[in-house]
Amino acid sequence: SDREINLSKSAEFIYNPFMANLNDKRILNKLYQELSMNVQENLVTEFMELNSYLARFTDHMIGMQHYNLTAESDPSIVDFFKLCDIKIDIDGMSFLERIIDYVKLVHGILRKEIFVFVGLKDLYMYKTYYHMWKFCVKV
Repeated sequence: SDREINLSKSAEFIYNPFMANLNDKRILNKLYQELSMNVQENLVTEFMELNSYLARFTDHMIGMQHYNLTAESDPSIVDFFKLCDIKIDIDGMSFLERIIDYVKLVHGILRKEIFVFVGLKDLYMYKTYYHMWKFCVKV
């Protein structure tokens, strides 16, 4: 097919593979959107109860202070995700596992289809590079 590809929308350029961040702001924002939709579809009552409890707790805590304090009266579910510091768990991952998970996330969440790694081949033995290439072709 002769269709043009918009690289800014379709491609992910990774100039330093060591800096590929699974908790990149773009990834987390899209992840929070997905989680928020899930809450709205499946956990509305639970979130309303949680929000109500947090509002009572905050009002009680503020009422105990001698200062003129205020707080957000109706925080969003995304605010809650950020408060809880929800993020991708990377503990114990090898470099290759992080790169593969990065490709999965960027493809799945950001819908990127083309990945350009600069200098990755120089970092690994041929066999490891080949296994990563095979994985990326499957995605």
